[in-house]
Amino acid sequence: MISMVEAMYLMIAYATLVVMIMKRNNRPTARMAVISYNL
Repeated sequence: MISMVEAMYLMIAYATLVVMIMKRNNRPTARMAVISYNL
C-alpha cells in the first residue's frame, strides 16, 4: 500500500500532466488520460 503523501504527490503530478496536455489543445489525448485515470 502507498501512503497518503505518496498518493497526493502522484495526483498532483498527474493533474500537472493533464493540464500540460490540455494547454497544447490536444483534447482527445487529455480525454483518454482522464478515462484511463478513472478506470
